[in-house]
Amino acid sequence: MVQLIKNLISLLNKKEDFLVIEFLPGRLTRFSLVRGDPAGKALTLVKTVAGENSADNFDFFKKSLKRFGNLNKYKIIVSLDSELASTVYSSISLVRNNAKDPIDEADMDNLVSQAVWKFFDRHRARVAQKLGVNDFDVLLTDVRIDGIKLDGHRVINPLGFKARSIEIQLGQTFTTRPLINELRPVLPTANIRFISEGGAAWSRVIGRTHREPKFLLANVFFDKTSTFLTDNHRLSYYDGFDWGESNLIKSLVEELKVDPGISRAILDLYFHKQTSAIFAKKIEKFLLKELHLLANALNSALSRTDTRLVYLHSFFNLPEVIFSGGFKNKFDFSVRLESLGHNFISENLGFTLKFNKKTDSRTAFSIFSVVLEASFAPHYEVMSQLAKRRVRWLSPL
Repeated sequence: MVQLIKNLISLLNKKEDFLVIEFLPGRLTRFSLVRGDPAGKALTLVKTVAGENSADNFDFFKKSLKRFGNLNKYKIIVSLDSELASTVYSSISLVRNNAKDPIDEADMDNLVSQAVWKFFDRHRARVAQKLGVNDFDVLLTDVRIDGIKLDGHRVINPLGFKARSIEIQLGQTFTTRPLINELRPVLPTANIRFISEGGAAWSRVIGRTHREPKFLLANVFFDKTSTFLTDNHRLSYYDGFDWGESNLIKSLVEELKVDPGISRAILDLYFHKQTSAIFAKKIEKFLLKELHLLANALNSALSRTDTRLVYLHSFFNLPEVIFSGGFKNKFDFSVRLESLGHNFISENLGFTLKFNKKTDSRTAFSIFSVVLEASFAPHYEVMSQLAKRRVRWLSPL
């Protein structure tokens, strides 16, 4: 008995190593080693390597993988830019012809298979258009069962129940054949724990706080912004537009007649409050012109939805004025703008996050979020695995 207890304690205290591979806009690829402590609800960002792949090969990708040694010792997580993948969460409703019979394992197996195929078929054409490929080159790389309702009532385990209708809430990640053909030879597929469109995984972490059932996540990169709409258990990419850090750099280049390098340096001084108050006000005036373009784009997106809550997830410093009443007045209606960083996870989900001082904290939220969604988020694990096995012919991984 004593040994059994010791083994159980050892199992609970076991650390997990995750290799997070992020494909970000602009051919930027980032590799991060994250150590997870399930018992202590802690995540540690141990190491990060980032760089760009060339337009026609994965040389940087392949060389960077070698820096992490034997890949078989990691649980691998792949987070993909919206140009490379689509992750959709929604639901499928099915009617059982044998409503008077209790649901058994064979019945459930068949229902899950029907739901996954119906879901895939429903979204495949739209995903193909978004990713710029034909239907044949859209592949399914991840399936998750999130919830089950029998005749409108949520159940944990449907086996043994009778029901006329079943609603299966699920998520699927779609990507392209060319990308999979690049990844498959260099990654141990048996170790891939999770593949997702990055913005979808980040939105899921926000949604798990149950703060608001409906919100827009705006991910602001160097030269573009992508938005994701969450409405209860429905979630998908919503829209994208050209606006990012490059706009702020450009504004100072034009106004101050300096080159981009000097413009970046001035912005850095401004964000660290190392300029005079007069010069800071002058810079802020220039930046506001570009920020108005961001407000207009977000206003357009919000006007087509019922949500008025926007989480701003920026991969660079945003001027504080963006959260002021003056900026919010640029919208046609009252909006809530909230900044999103790694502190959101600590404050709302109770995880302790650690990383070395060299790590850019602005990138930490995206890295930690995909690990949380991959390994710590509650879902129907057994049924999700069942779904993956049943649709193996749709998926190359």
